[in-house]
Parts: sequence; C-alpha cells; structure tokens
Amino acid sequence: MKLLLPLLLIGFTGFAQITETLDRNNTSFVTSNTGVIIGDPQNNNTYEFPEGSGNTLLNYLSFWFAGYDNSDVLHAAGEDSFSNPGDYEPGPYSANAMYQNATYINKYSQGIWKVSREEIDAHILEYQMNGAVANPIPAILTWPANGDTQLGVNDDLAPFVDQNNDGIYDPFAGDHPVIKGCEAIYIILNDDANTSSGQWNTPNIGLELHIMFYQYNTNNFLNDVTFVDLRAINRGTFDYQEMRIGQAMDADVGDPTDDYMGTEVTRKMVYTWNGNLSDQEYGAHVPAIGLKCLNQNVATTKYFTDAAIFPTAYPINGLESWYSMGANWSDGSPVFYGGNAYNTASTTETTYIFPADSDPTGIGTMGAIIGADWAEYNGNSGSPNPPGNRRTLMSQKEFNFLSGSEFDLHFAIIVGREMTIADPWESVERMGEIADSVELFYGSGSASCYDVIASLSENELNENEIQIYPNPSSGTFHIDVNELDVNSMRILDMQGRVVLEEQVQGTTSFEFNGPEGMYFVNLIGSDWSVIQKIQFKY
Repeated sequence: MKLLLPLLLIGFTGFAQITETLDRNNTSFVTSNTGVIIGDPQNNNTYEFPEGSGNTLLNYLSFWFAGYDNSDVLHAAGEDSFSNPGDYEPGPYSANAMYQNATYINKYSQGIWKVSREEIDAHILEYQMNGAVANPIPAILTWPANGDTQLGVNDDLAPFVDQNNDGIYDPFAGDHPVIKGCEAIYIILNDDANTSSGQWNTPNIGLELHIMFYQYNTNNFLNDVTFVDLRAINRGTFDYQEMRIGQAMDADVGDPTDDYMGTEVTRKMVYTWNGNLSDQEYGAHVPAIGLKCLNQNVATTKYFTDAAIFPTAYPINGLESWYSMGANWSDGSPVFYGGNAYNTASTTETTYIFPADSDPTGIGTMGAIIGADWAEYNGNSGSPNPPGNRRTLMSQKEFNFLSGSEFDLHFAIIVGREMTIADPWESVERMGEIADSVELFYGSGSASCYDVIASLSENELNENEIQIYPNPSSGTFHIDVNELDVNSMRILDMQGRVVLEEQVQGTTSFEFNGPEGMYFVNLIGSDWSVIQKIQFKY
C-alpha cells in the first residue's frame, strides 16, 4: 500500500492536500482529497497511459453542482483546478459545523482511503483463523464506516461488512470495507466547511460527496478502464427542486494543444482525441479518452477552449455555471447544431456538441433529423476546426435534490488505442467498442474482482475440462479437473470472504456446511484462474 503523502496546506481550514495513486491496471492516475478528483497538485497532468510510459491523458476531472432553493437563490459548488479556490473540503458534512474541532480534523481531514482486495482477503483470513484481527492495516483500521454523530456527522458513511450485525464498525472483530474491483480509493468531501467565496461566489449547497475509484487488473478491455462511483447527498437544510450536475474534464491527450472533442450520444459518453495524425508525446497511434455515464442519461455536452471568449468561455460565476450545465452558453443563449455551436447560421437547437454520426434519431435536436455528420474533423461547411486545448462538460438531467436525499452516478473512464492504423479517429472507434463491452459488463451486476477473473479465464479453457456437480448442492459436491494442474481450490461467499480452502486433483469430493446461498468456487493454476458459481440448498 502506498503511503498517504501530505503535500501542501489549503488556506483557511488547515487541512493538508493528500494524494493517492491508483495504478492497478494499464492506467495510473493521481487523486486527492480536494474537489479535483483526478489531478496532481504538483505535476498537473495525470492519468498515465500506458502505465509507466510517462505519457498522460488528463489534466483534471471534477464534479459541478448548481441549483435554486425554494427562495429562488442559486447555490453552486465546483472546482476546476488547483490554482483557483474551489468549494470542496475533505471530510463529511457536519450539521453543527465542527470542521475546526480537533477530533473532526483527526478523524476526517485525511478524506481519502485506499484498499485492495488482497488486503481485505488477508484481513478476513486472519479473522477466520483467530476470531479477531490483531493489527488491521491503516486503510481498514481508519475506514470511515460510522460517522461520529457527536460531531454532527451522519452515522452512515462508507460501506462495510458487519460480522456481528451490531451496526458498529470494528475491524478488530473482522469488520472490513466493501469495495468494488481489485483495488479502490474512497474519498469523502463536503462543500460546507469552505467559508470563502469558493469557485463561483454563491452560497454553499450542503453537499456531502462520496467517490469511489476502482480498477480491475485483467488481460482484456477492463485493463484500460477506471470506474468512478459518485454518491451525492444533500445533508443541508435547503430543498432544491431543480439541481444540475456536471462532470468537468480537461483531457490533454499527450500534447494538450492539438486535441479535438466529441460526443457519443447513444453511448452516453464525451471524449477527447488527437486532432493531428501524430502527437508530440505519443507519436503515431495516439489514444482517445472518454468519460461514459453508466446509470443515467446524458442531457447535455459542452466544450471550451483557451481561445474562447464570453459566452463560450469557461463559466466564472454561479449563473454561468447553471447555464453551462444546461442546454445553453454562459449568457443563456441556446446551443445550435453545426459550426462551433454558437456563431453559426443554423437555427436548430441541440443539446450535444460534435456528435459525429452518433445521433441518427435526433435525440439532441428534439427529434429533428439533420442527416449531417457534425464533428471537429469536418467543422463548419466541411472545413476542419483547428486543433487546440479542449475542456469538456457533460451533464445529466435536472433532478429534485431535497434535504436528506441522495443522487448516485456511475462512470467509466475509457481509453482506446488503435495500434494497426495511425489515424487517431481509429482510436475513437476502438474506444467506442470498449465502451460497449463496459456497458455489458456493468449491466451484468458484477462488482467482484473474482467475477472478472472468471470471465477472463473460463473462455480460455475447454468447457469440459472443469466440472462442478451437483449444482445446486445439498452440501456434498465434486470437482473434476481432469488432467489440469490445480494449485488450490477456494470457496468464497458473496462478500469475497474465503470460507473453505482445499487441494484438488483429478476428481475430488468436498463437504460444505456453511449457510445456504450462492458462493464462488475459485480454482487456481500456475498461470490461470477460474471462478464458477455454486449454490448450496439444504
């Protein structure tokens, strides 16, 4: 586990910026306990791809919110860089504003936790062997499962397995975090501790944000994907009938000065790709990077450039952010289909910018079928746009955000790279293919690192080589591995806990006396691993 490194102080709170690195697969990126959820406060660009290459694809990623309360007052929160004062601070919302309390600072100023599946498995194994855990690793020991209600913090914070179902997180008694993927980073932020003017000089919303990044280490498409789960909770006292949420992404594909952006409407994704045949950092075969929404529809997409001037420039106040997260530019004027989406002869309004041919039914144009391929490579009247720095903003449909309610969003950050053809658009096409696979994977409901191992390995082995029967089983079951060399067999429950571990050779019989339910049988060879589900019914 990498150590948490304090880097620099954040003005008024005294909280230190703390960073962690997630590098479980072919990508590596820095995240922190600030509102810039992807971004390195010391080195700017991050999201290295391939991992270890030194080439990067992202400057930052952050979440924006804006909504009107019942008195028609606009509240907003956001952050777009480390150089500007933002709205988010580490730690959960405190109903009695205990942010400067020494106990609060000690418990929550870290704001970020990193834990792997292997660390959780080791924790579980020690508990199973000894009935207790003597020395939990720091990330498990300090996991923010229960909030301190004496500090005005909600009792329900981070998810955990409660071994004795008493509702109290006790890692010494075997309780442990619940994560997705093979390794995860968990972040808790709030917009209430910040008493400065913040990003857009508006009143605070009362937000508590829970963010989980997770990755799978595989040899298929998932190796180029990072998943992001956002749980946004209104812990404040205001009700918002119309809340807007956006994802601001400054993707810099290698050299940031030669990029294009686009929208994949049907795939619910905004992306950035290289506008030239080669890139100063990547050379030929330049990758593309996209942010795909998995559980909600995308309402609008935008782009901003360094050269943009009002109203197509980046929003600088709350009202401009409100407009930008809707189907408008910063002055409230509509977005038009074609050209640069603002200064154009078109009178057809649209909600998606540069969709290429991904909107054949006119979702973004309210049913109007344009029939024209509108992308940066053909720009206005068939002339390509000049490549440059691109910032994108993807937003979801407005939603009611009442006090005490929450809103969940799930994303995938997807990298596509075509290595046989040098045209950068081929990387966009490859990214789209990966997005389709991610959609299927997400829809399967798989959240276990072991499920992924199964999906990768079973296809590589002859289906007749391994047989587990009977299934369902009343307790006695048999495993036939034929002539395969198997190092070990493990049975795991649905939380990933190892409940039985034995050796298997040829055809072996086993007795299981655990509770009824669905389990995983994990067979491990020298260079392969397979997981199959088994159900026990007595």
